[in-house]
Amino acid sequence: MVERFRQGIPLTVADRNTYYGGAERGYTDWPTAQQETAAV
Repeated sequence: MVERFRQGIPLTVADRNTYYGGAERGYTDWPTAQQETAAV
């Protein structure tokens, strides 16, 4: 998160449909700052 703020990369919008779903989706599958900047 610090790297996102340092580089001015916006936070990823959460998918509320994955909240409390019992799996890793929405909890541990967020892209890193490097992955998001590489995709642009």
